[in-house]
Amino acid sequence: MGALNSLQAFISQYQVLFVSIGVPVLTVLISWFVAVQTNRTSRRMAEKERTLGVQLKLAEFRQEWINGLRVDLADYSAATFHDKQIPFPKERYREVIALGARIVLRMNPKDPDFEKFKTALSHALPGSTKEADEAKVSDTVVAIGQSILKREWERLKSDLAEIDRPSAR
Repeated sequence: MGALNSLQAFISQYQVLFVSIGVPVLTVLISWFVAVQTNRTSRRMAEKERTLGVQLKLAEFRQEWINGLRVDLADYSAATFHDKQIPFPKERYREVIALGARIVLRMNPKDPDFEKFKTALSHALPGSTKEADEAKVSDTVVAIGQSILKREWERLKSDLAEIDRPSAR
């Protein structure tokens, strides 16, 4: 009990000194703590914003890929359709082959429909199949193309839903 009384007497005697030194020290410590917490929060928010930006950019690229593939497939279907009475102009073969190559180069070789799609594209070229099969081949290209586009669209929607979840923020 004596030690407590002597501590109390010491504090009372030097109270002004404790207040004049203690308050600024306490202020500095509190300011430092707040600054550290603010910086930590700012870094976390900046990282989340960067992640969100990357996810949105990837979604934008995927949408451009889907749109480009859709246009190329429509162009390919139109270019490979021809009237049987009129011979297909040989100078158009290069254009059609380049369009088919652009479609194939957009595709992921690991896609489950890749080989079947590549084969259907090559069979859709004028003169590569019998007349009776041409409509069937054209339908196959369209059906596989629609399947791929639908799958990619579902993936894009899934990616966007993932971005929109509150836990992702």
